[in-house]
Amino acid sequence: MISADNHKMSIKMSIKNCIICGNNNNSEIYLRYKDFEIIYCKKCNLYYQQTKRQEVMGEIYNNIYQKNPPNIQNKYYWKDKAKSIYKDISVYRNKPGSLLDAGCSYGLLMEYFISKGWKATGIDICENAISHARNKGLDCQVASADSFSNGDKFDVIIMDNTLEHFEDPIKSLVLLKNMLSSDGIIYIRVPNVDSVLLPSRFKDFLGNLKPFEHFFYFSKSALESLLNTTGLDVYVKTDNNVSLADVLNCYFRSKVAAKDYLQNLNYRVSADKKKTYFLFKHIYGEIMSILGKVQVGPRDRELVAILKNKGE
Repeated sequence: MISADNHKMSIKMSIKNCIICGNNNNSEIYLRYKDFEIIYCKKCNLYYQQTKRQEVMGEIYNNIYQKNPPNIQNKYYWKDKAKSIYKDISVYRNKPGSLLDAGCSYGLLMEYFISKGWKATGIDICENAISHARNKGLDCQVASADSFSNGDKFDVIIMDNTLEHFEDPIKSLVLLKNMLSSDGIIYIRVPNVDSVLLPSRFKDFLGNLKPFEHFFYFSKSALESLLNTTGLDVYVKTDNNVSLADVLNCYFRSKVAAKDYLQNLNYRVSADKKKTYFLFKHIYGEIMSILGKVQVGPRDRELVAILKNKGE
């Protein structure tokens, strides 16, 4: 159970520093669940994790992603997301160029941009996902933003629900900035911790908590402050209407997904040993994809950021 005592403890000596303001003078333990602690910096409005991990991140993602997933290319939400991202980027770049998808997963976004005439490169730390993408003929490799460098400059760098997974997002952003062409842009999409989907009730927050994956939970102001450290021009907006699927998924996750046995099954059991589990997830995803068409809340489910060189 999550209690107010667990939630509002103020143990300064045990809290690591906020990456934005560099101190913990205004921080508190917002949520303690199992072995995970989420810290809230009241100055920066940033939520961040200070859990000591034993798992290797690449291994975690290999347990999440199948080597040969069922066909998800035609799911409406992938196409709608790709169209939305393409539309946002077209405001700044109205002709095809070179693209780096940092956190490309199975390469679905790469395929969409390639269909529009773009040259796309992808990186991801998940070997299973990259293996599947490469089998489709996509130019991608197992690498992180911290380790990747092929000498190219990119007109667009995309991080779609990726930045919150970085242990050191400032370092990663600086490295990616150095790969950007002079008139290029970095496009970032992350969950919005201030969405109406996550009111100040711990169970709602827990329903969207992915402690094995997410190191940071961004508000609009926190994301702006973090991105301003890059020295680039920064524009941030809220995006993506809250759907019925979001509400139900948040509720179910708060009741079930945080259970120890499911956490272990999802993150610690090898992907090739849980075919039944993946079948259930596929059926669940199909149902949620239908319910995702029903909009029930404002356009604040995610945050979208555009970064570009000053004066461009």
